[in-house]
Amino acid sequence: MRILRDLNGGQEDVRWVPSRRLHSTLQFFEAVNRSELIKCFEEIRAERTNVEIGPKIRILGRGNVVVPVQGLTNLAKQVRSATRHLAAESELPFVGHITIGRIKGNKKTDLEGTEIEASFQVRKLLLVESVLHPEGPEYSIMQTKHLF
Repeated sequence: MRILRDLNGGQEDVRWVPSRRLHSTLQFFEAVNRSELIKCFEEIRAERTNVEIGPKIRILGRGNVVVPVQGLTNLAKQVRSATRHLAAESELPFVGHITIGRIKGNKKTDLEGTEIEASFQVRKLLLVESVLHPEGPEYSIMQTKHLF
């Protein structure tokens, strides 16, 4: 989304998420059986959904600069229902957001509270593997599901 890419600049204390890595996580899995996860993912039947981002940039958790996303809750419920037995027992509640950056150290950012608004349609789900490296996560798409 161009509106998110345009924010990327002018904040020295923010490590920006590259635009190709911007996403919203509906369900996080730790170590799971890949073939079982893929099978569950293939069984998900869900409709396209319209989402809105905003109204303001905020800080979530420990230094995550995020844009709230509304409209993904039902889709997240469907994904979580289909994969419930594979999820971590200490699963956090779903909070729709897109992480756009991370604050370095314990610093503050002028971005918090910045107004932002946009909308788009979610047309597909991606099952993505994330491998952490010192320079940042590496994402690999395992499966794609087009929503109807």
